[in-house]
Amino acid sequence: MKNRTAFVPYNISESITDVLIAYVSGAAVGCAGLKAYSDSDVEIKRVWVDPEYRGNHISSEMMDALEKKASELGFRRAILQTRPQMEAAVHLYTKRGYVLTDNYPPYDKLDGAICFAKELR
Repeated sequence: MKNRTAFVPYNISESITDVLIAYVSGAAVGCAGLKAYSDSDVEIKRVWVDPEYRGNHISSEMMDALEKKASELGFRRAILQTRPQMEAAVHLYTKRGYVLTDNYPPYDKLDGAICFAKELR
């Protein structure tokens, strides 16, 4: 988890305006959120699924819901940040059509960050 603490200030929950929580049989098993980045871009934040529930398409369903909500809110592009060692996340995002893009602020100054973007319909 080298450099993980450097990312903490950019994931403060108060700045994430729309939060999605996934439940299975009444238990919270996943979460994700949206944060306005600009008038046209929305940042997808904190996509996570409990390890016991991974492989059940929960993250894909959450991403569907987030992208739909972002479009409804008028955003034209979704952006997100992760780290290369988060291989499952990188796979999820690229499978969904996200493309590697230049790191945007504040991640342009953090070692180990990679950023992705996707045009919304």
